[in-house]
Amino acid sequence: MKISLPASDLAKRRLPLQRVFGPLTPKGRVQVFLRTTATGAVAGLGTDHSDQELRLARHSCWVTTVFLNYFEVWHSKERGRTFILNKAYFHLDAPLSRGQGDEEVLAVHCDPMITSGEVSFVYKRGPHMHVSGNKRDISKAHIALCLSNLEHTCSSFDAYWFAFEGILKMVNEEILPRLT
Repeated sequence: MKISLPASDLAKRRLPLQRVFGPLTPKGRVQVFLRTTATGAVAGLGTDHSDQELRLARHSCWVTTVFLNYFEVWHSKERGRTFILNKAYFHLDAPLSRGQGDEEVLAVHCDPMITSGEVSFVYKRGPHMHVSGNKRDISKAHIALCLSNLEHTCSSFDAYWFAFEGILKMVNEEILPRLT
């Protein structure tokens, strides 16, 4: 089953993104962009830099030493009447000293379009986490966050978004305070 939205709901993505990311930002202010592409649409945090790599976009966090990055890539179906979620990626990044780039602290991804024959299908299809900054590099491991309820989580956009909201609440309450 694919995670999809009708075009009319996708056009309204700004408000849900602002609501769910508000608690992670200073004073609850969230910049969101939504733009169409040749094959669908892209939504994310920050200002739209259509020429910029989505992974490089930065949004301020209430933890001043951390930046947020979030984007969704949607593929158009039925001549633009329906959009299928290809990927939704959330990252916490900390700038390295002397402006030498950023370090990924945590990533929460969802790759619902992964094909069922791939080795990591059951872990990557729903929301999963990557942890960086460990002495042993496990940053490419897919730590499933909804494994016991994967079919339901991937059954509709509302079910996915409900799970993702809970994951962001956990990040805000359990991880961000430890990064201050």
